[in-house]
Parts: sequence; C-alpha cells; structure tokens
Amino acid sequence: MELKLIHILGPVLATVAMLFYGRAMVNKGGRSINVASTFALIGGAILFRVMFGEGTFLDRICLILMDFGIAMIIDSRYLKANNSHPKVFWVPGLLALIVSFLIYFAASLFGWTVNSMFELMDPDEPAAVELAALPPADLRGEVLLELGPDDQIEELAPLMEKFQATYEDAFPMIDMEESEDLAQVWLVRMPEANEAAFLEEVKKDKENVDYAAENLVVTLDPNEGPGDASAVSRGFITNDPGVSQQWWFTAEETNQLHTLLKENEPKKKAIVAIVDTGVDTDHEDLTGVSNSDKGKPGDKQGHGTHCAGLAGAATNNGTGVASMNWEGKFIELRSYKALNDNGSGSIFKVARAIISAAEDGADVVSLSLGMRERFPNKIQVDAVKYALEQGCIVVAAAGNDYGEDAKSHSPSNIDGVIAVAAVDRTLHRSFFSNINTSLKMPLAAPGSDIFSTFPKGEYRSFNGTSMATPVVSGLMGIMRAYDPDITAEEAWKLARDTGQEIDDSHEVGIYVNLLKAVDTVIGEKSGS
Repeated sequence: MELKLIHILGPVLATVAMLFYGRAMVNKGGRSINVASTFALIGGAILFRVMFGEGTFLDRICLILMDFGIAMIIDSRYLKANNSHPKVFWVPGLLALIVSFLIYFAASLFGWTVNSMFELMDPDEPAAVELAALPPADLRGEVLLELGPDDQIEELAPLMEKFQATYEDAFPMIDMEESEDLAQVWLVRMPEANEAAFLEEVKKDKENVDYAAENLVVTLDPNEGPGDASAVSRGFITNDPGVSQQWWFTAEETNQLHTLLKENEPKKKAIVAIVDTGVDTDHEDLTGVSNSDKGKPGDKQGHGTHCAGLAGAATNNGTGVASMNWEGKFIELRSYKALNDNGSGSIFKVARAIISAAEDGADVVSLSLGMRERFPNKIQVDAVKYALEQGCIVVAAAGNDYGEDAKSHSPSNIDGVIAVAAVDRTLHRSFFSNINTSLKMPLAAPGSDIFSTFPKGEYRSFNGTSMATPVVSGLMGIMRAYDPDITAEEAWKLARDTGQEIDDSHEVGIYVNLLKAVDTVIGEKSGS
C-alpha cells in the first residue's frame, strides 16, 4: 500500500511532539526539558496538518485526532519503560482514534464530505471497490461548454487566450443532424486557478454560449462493501457451481426461468453496455459473452467486471455464476470504460460512453455510478436523451446514501432512466439504498450480498445499488432479445406489472420477478 508523504509525516511529527511531552512528565521537576518547547512541537504538528493537509476542515480534524491517537499509543511504551503511568497516554490515544472513526461513520450516514482517509488506500487494491474515489488530477480545470447551433468555438478565442484555455470537440461522433446540442459541446481545459473566473465570464456571453458548467466528478456509488455469499439450496438445472451462492436465484423459480430460456429461442442477441471501470473480458465466465473489440477491455478496479457478471455471465457452462444469459445466447456484453482505476470519472466521460454505446447499437446501457445532483447536468441529460432516441433502454443505480431521496442522485434522476434500488435477502430495502419512488420509473432488485465475477478469474460478494442495477439491465436485455422493438417505458411497465409487491415497495418500487417477466414477454411475442 502506497502512502502519501503527508500521511506519514503527520503521525511522525505528532509522535515526536508527544515523546517530548512524555519526557517532560518523566523528568518533572528537572530542567532537561523545556515545557514551552514541548507545547510548541505539539502545536507545530497540529499546524502542519491544518496547513498542508488535504480535504475539508472535518477531514483535518479527524486526521489530527488520528495522528495524536497513534502517537500517544506509541509513546505510552516510553512511559511504561520509565516506570511512569502509560494509561495517561494510551487511554486518551485510543479515545482519539475512536472519536475520529465515529466522525467518519457519522459522515457516511449524514452525507458530510470527508474524503482524505480514502487517499490512504492504494487504488490498485481490490478494497477500492468499496469506496468512492477522489477526483483525479486530470479533471481539475475542466469546463463543458455548449454553443448555439450557429456559433463557432473560434469566436471565443480571445477569452481562451486570456484564461490560458485549450479546447476539443467533446463528441466528434455526433453531427448537427443527430443532435444540435451535443454536436456543439466543447471540453475546455485550463489551469485550475482560472476555472471559476472563466466560468463567470463565459456565462455572460449569451450570444454564443448556451450552457457552461464545471466538468464534475462522477464516481462509483459510495458505501458499497463486501457482502456475505453464503450458500443457498441446491437442485438447479444449470451446472454453474456459484449459483448456490446467489440467494436471489431460488431453485424452483430459477429452474422454471432457465427452462423457459432454453426452450424459447431469442429473436436476436441483445447488446448490454456496461458503462463502468471496464470489464475483464478474459474472465472465464465472461470470455464467451463479452466483445473485447468494443470499448476498452480490462478492469483493474473490479467494479465493472462484477456488474458484467450479473448482467450476463455465461450460464450453464459449468463455470462460475449464473445469470439469465442461458448458454450465452441472449446477451452480448460490451464494456465502455468511463471510470478510471480509482473508480472516478467525469460527466464528460460518462456522457461520451453513453453516446458511444448508443452509436454502437446497444440495446441496454447499464450505469452503476452516480453523484449527488438535484438538477442533472445538461450534458448528461442530453446524452441520455440521445441514447433513448437511438432506442436504448437506460438503467441506473438509485444510489447508496442510506435512504436519501434518489431525486437528488444523477443520472438515476434523469427522465427516461429506470432507477434501481436495492433489497436484501428478506426482501426489504437494503439499509444503504436510496429511496427511488419519487422518480418516474423505479424498480427494486437484489443488492445485498451479491456474488459475481471479479477480475483475474475471481468471484466476490458485494453490496450496493450498483449490484441491483445490472440484474435489471440483464432482464431488459432478455426482453430485447425476445422483443427487439420494446421501448424503455414498455419494458419498465412490463417489469413493474409482473413484479412483486414487497413491504418496502413504497420506498423502492416493485421488486422484479425475473420468471414472470420473461414468461410474459415470451407469451406476448408468441401470441399465447
């Protein structure tokens, strides 16, 4: 695990300061220790963290508590070696650590911004799946700019020069006939210090500029974590060994579901686009159903691979986990890497991935990501609108903010998107899941203790609305495989009307019933 220098220096300085304080206690009455200098060292350690620390004020308070908690526990050994009272140090040191972690826990419950602790983690380690990453440096100083249909970016040349800005066509694959709005979007980069002033000035140009906003960070939904993939009953007709650890697949209904899929050939193979951290297309349970020529293969983070397995892992192949993709005949998975190896990206990158998937003929776009945003960014709204116009069904996670209203979570709050909340084994709202019933197209799906594929041939269990989302995306893909003309709204209504009313449906919508939904769409297309 690689640590930033500041995270090493903070505890070191605090340890030295408290060691001097400990020596003052051991030598009380003597003149070998200058008490004033001791307190100056303690104040310097605190000042160092305040001045050079990163994150919010709350971040720095927590990290100061951590620094001195660690320092006092270490220095209690010095007191013990000198026949003093080590409890004077280790008791308040332990309390400082407890208070620090309690603040972080409270922050996760109430949505306060506390980020710096996450930087201690090496983004290449699998545990990074559980946390929303910080904004990468290459996102700083970026603005999304939409010009009017008759305007040219060259008209803003003096402003670009003034703020040392460069620009590029954000969506070169879109022409004016396809979308006048998206074809006129530009990604503008400049020194971070110039961004606020640039935005203020460019918004005054009403003649040329229709819309301007910071290229905000989009992440994996926070608060996802490892789940418990304990085995359920056996007796499945599919020979995937991992199905016994997928609690939402009960033997009776799953056998009926897979029998239906086995006996009724699809009209087409539906394309499900995983817009995420990438997909490990070499994974043993994905290699036969993933198209590595589309998007960017590979997934160091793991989140996208986990979602891909839920949407369409090869089923009845004697390997790994099961999905609805019986023998890989129904769904082709395609990866569109919109998030980096830390799990963070930007509005621009997500919008570009959505547009690229739509251009490539995706039937379903699966978005297990998001951000808190009451009024969605226009660029993202336009990208979703474009995908819907191209015939895509767009499915997005409702978010993991512990029961907040998903109307403040984007892109799930964009019109036309199916917003998915998570339920647990008891078919109650997962404690972390947002409430999505204020949105137009809510659904609920399994999101706690979800076992699926993970890079390098592994399988792991995680929690999150991110996990519930590809379950629904896979169902939408099956619907498209049988009914290529079904619209997003029609597919949602079918899932709602065939779904199960549960105790928490007033919060999370109807819980999808995979068997009834597939049975209905097959019956409708066969005329029975």
